[in-house]
Amino acid sequence: GTGNLDQKITVTTGDELESLAGQFNQMAAHLKESYTGLEQKVEERTRELTEALEQQTATSEILRVISSSPTNVQPVLDAVIESSVRLCRAKIGGLFTIDENYCRVVAQFGSSPELFDHLKNHPILLSDQGALASRAVAARHAVQIEDSLTDPSYGRRDIQQVGGYRSLLGVPILREGVPIGVMSLSRTEVRAFSDKEIKLVTSFADQAAIAIENVRLFNEIQETSRQLEIAGKHKS
Repeated sequence: GTGNLDQKITVTTGDELESLAGQFNQMAAHLKESYTGLEQKVEERTRELTEALEQQTATSEILRVISSSPTNVQPVLDAVIESSVRLCRAKIGGLFTIDENYCRVVAQFGSSPELFDHLKNHPILLSDQGALASRAVAARHAVQIEDSLTDPSYGRRDIQQVGGYRSLLGVPILREGVPIGVMSLSRTEVRAFSDKEIKLVTSFADQAAIAIENVRLFNEIQETSRQLEIAGKHKS
């Protein structure tokens, strides 16, 4: 059976036996403390291993989608934003690409139809530094807002009212250091994103950049081949 480390031995004989009982009680207390610490370490390690497995699985799935979709970036962007939301225990995720002077939403996960429509109909100006997406693009690194309701620098109350979120994270999608998009994650409660979560989303943003670049290069090659074919027909 298992020993009960909470049970103490009470001896009041005033002799060596009482001294031994006191030593035993001290040992039992130390054992209990060590056992509790061991349990916590096991739980923490189990949680870390579970998270690592989830991340590895998500990364493998994204790489699979990239390899199976050389001409279509949309499945990759959908997989990237969904994995980011799930693994960071966020509520809403949006992926934006830069089109001239705007950030335009191209993928989402967890958004209400109202929020997605609002973002589609009101693209974010890159010059709007009240918007998290624009700030992340300008900074070229992750930017977060712990509480969008109380942060005076956050200026997109229109989006917040539709989305109902509080904490926000924006991570730029970079190609050779140049922003080509941004990923945005949000939570409906006030809870900052950890360094580990920011690092994870940054790695997913890198994968999104690779997928976008692969499709761009593929389309460029296809267009060049088409033009060469037309030119060849004209010569003949």
